[in-house]
Amino acid sequence: MTAGDGTALVSDVYLPAGDGPFPTLLYRVRGSKDSSFITGTLMLSPIIAASRGYAVVVNQVRGRGRSTGEWHPFVHEESDGLDALEWTLTQSWCNGSVGVYGSAYAGANALLLTATGHEAIKACVAFVTGANYHDGWIYTSGALELGWDNFWAYLTAGESLQRLELPAAESVVATSSLEVALKNPTEMMNVLPLRDQPALTGISDHYQVWLDHPHYDEYWEAIDVIAKANKIQAAVLNISGWWDNFLGSHLQLYRALAERSPRGDQQRLIIGPWDHFTYVGIVPTRAGERTFGPQGLAGNAVVGPLTLDWMDRWLQGAEPQEDTAPGLRYFAAGSDEWRVADTWPPPHTPQRWHLRSEGALRTEAPGEESPDTFVYDPADPTPTVGGRTLMPTVTGAGIEDQATVGRRFDVLGYDSDPLDSAVEIAGPVEVELWASTSAVDTDFTAKLVDVAPDGYASFVADGIVRGRHRRTTREDEWLKPGDVYRFDIDLWGAAWRFEVGHRIRVEIASCNFPRFDRNLNAALPVGEGTLAEAVVAEQTIYHDTARPSSVVLSITDA
Repeated sequence: MTAGDGTALVSDVYLPAGDGPFPTLLYRVRGSKDSSFITGTLMLSPIIAASRGYAVVVNQVRGRGRSTGEWHPFVHEESDGLDALEWTLTQSWCNGSVGVYGSAYAGANALLLTATGHEAIKACVAFVTGANYHDGWIYTSGALELGWDNFWAYLTAGESLQRLELPAAESVVATSSLEVALKNPTEMMNVLPLRDQPALTGISDHYQVWLDHPHYDEYWEAIDVIAKANKIQAAVLNISGWWDNFLGSHLQLYRALAERSPRGDQQRLIIGPWDHFTYVGIVPTRAGERTFGPQGLAGNAVVGPLTLDWMDRWLQGAEPQEDTAPGLRYFAAGSDEWRVADTWPPPHTPQRWHLRSEGALRTEAPGEESPDTFVYDPADPTPTVGGRTLMPTVTGAGIEDQATVGRRFDVLGYDSDPLDSAVEIAGPVEVELWASTSAVDTDFTAKLVDVAPDGYASFVADGIVRGRHRRTTREDEWLKPGDVYRFDIDLWGAAWRFEVGHRIRVEIASCNFPRFDRNLNAALPVGEGTLAEAVVAEQTIYHDTARPSSVVLSITDA
């Protein structure tokens, strides 16, 4: 098929036995459609789908594989997706009822196409992917998702380099430069200024485009599925994991659909004990250092049947089953059990735990207490340890012991007393931080941790806010050194059980590197600046009657 501008978008078509026409599934991929891993492992096998009575179109996006044109992440996917859909609808084997699906970038393609509101799209399954590609994919609360962005830029550069018709000498140089960078991922993430990535120049120029658009502007709004939630006419199944780096976007999308989509009451959300690499189909039973056993199984052995059952429900009128009915199913870590609810968040009671003097975390509000201080030095950034990351060439994701990083000079920890009874949370986690800084810009991070009696500190959830974007990501609002501000830090959400004898800990810092770029504490554009221009910031955290810093936990009502 060809796109409206003449670009060839190649496809493979899988058909069931019989004359048809058939309900049809459309799967638009960035990786090669000829790869059994991309086509048959990431979510489901089109051969199995065909045996269930579906025609399946595996469509290669422009600028990848054998499709022509140039690939610019997200930019052409809505229009190209519509062209692929319209071509599909003209085929004699298509009955006019279409479902779309995908994980990661293919999931973004599915959502972008669904957000056009095309009436032929009856169902969508989006697995460990994003919906707002500014907040929750390239940036989060104003901070650059450096680890993921850098990894993805170099990963796709390898794909792009194979397509370039360079003179032999230039090809050798470009290939060698890229190989050196790929072998030294930590060094690439330590580069300052961030723009200085010569191995990407002319190959993955979208990395520079992301740095050119740090604010939520027209570039991002045009590809924001959340902003178009009111157009979505399909029944959407969202599947994510508690340690997926795109979890926040899934939760945003669920809320937006519930509030604004005409089919918002027909969506479902499933959140498992998984990190992003759940989608590679190895059927993992662990996230980081925590093993979850058979109840934590994932990969296409789980997601494939879920996807086909969802399509059966909404494309073929099958009777509702547990995971094809609207609602929520989530894994409560700690108790390691699956729970069900009618909606996200499940029924809960917000409970405020206050940061107090001497590193205490208490439900009682503070009186007049002295603030705490720490120093953040960009030359010695607070390191990422596990969590919601996707930078596999540098570090893993999931539950890792936070004890060592929690003892650093640039981390403040606030602990509850050992719990007399278990505390189970399921829902949003938010930190309201009252703080000042000696710099004109800085970051504040917050981390929720479960500390066992033996001292092991399990990652539960975390978040960040960039000072200049504390109120809006549409523009910069610089801080006035010494002034006290309220910083709202969104830790997205969690479902976790703190057992008897454990302590609830909140850690406050100003860096989580290299998951996020380190703030140089100066009035510099994103991607600019070196350590010579960096400023050491003195940070002050307040917890008194007028400025009660706290974390709000969602205590389950069950």
